[in-house]
Amino acid sequence: MGRAKLNLFRANFGHCKNDCLDALKLKQSEQIWFILVRTRYFVEKYDECLKYAKQALEKYPNAHKIKDLADKAEKELVEEKKVIA
Repeated sequence: MGRAKLNLFRANFGHCKNDCLDALKLKQSEQIWFILVRTRYFVEKYDECLKYAKQALEKYPNAHKIKDLADKAEKELVEEKKVIA
């Protein structure tokens, strides 16, 4: 998780995603899920952001930060689809 945080701060979002996925294999944590969801939001991969947020909220239904990011990603995804259409 420490390496994932460092990559988040360094804006190495691809490495951060991989670090989070590796960390989740070892230990489930709300903080790791939040970092993962956040990285997907930062790189504007809103569909991935929502996918991971949904998985996180199944395990941590009271994770307000993840829920807020999921709501933001959903709004961005709707806007993105409007622009394409």
